[in-house]
Amino acid sequence: MSSISIISLVAMALVFVVWAFFMFRALWLIAQETGRRQEKSDSGYFRRASHSLASYRAFVTEPEHKDRRRHLSLLTGLLILVILGRTALLTNFA
Repeated sequence: MSSISIISLVAMALVFVVWAFFMFRALWLIAQETGRRQEKSDSGYFRRASHSLASYRAFVTEPEHKDRRRHLSLLTGLLILVILGRTALLTNFA
C-alpha cells in the first residue's frame, strides 16, 4: 500500500467516525423525543408509529435542531467527498 492510500484511508476513517457520532446522537435524540411523546398519550401500534414520524419531522423542521442538521449535512457531504477522492486516487494510482 502506498503512503497516499494509507493517508486517504485514515482520513476517510476519521471522517466516518465523526459522522457516525453525529448520526447516532441525532438518532438518540429522535428516540428520546419519541419516548416523551409516547408517555403523554395512550399506547398502540399506529399511535407509536405516528409519534415516531412526528419526532423525525420535528428533527427535520424545528429551528432548535438547525445546528445538528447543518453539522450532519456538512459531515455527510465531506464523507461523500472523501470517498470519491479515495476512489479517484485508487483508480489513478492502482
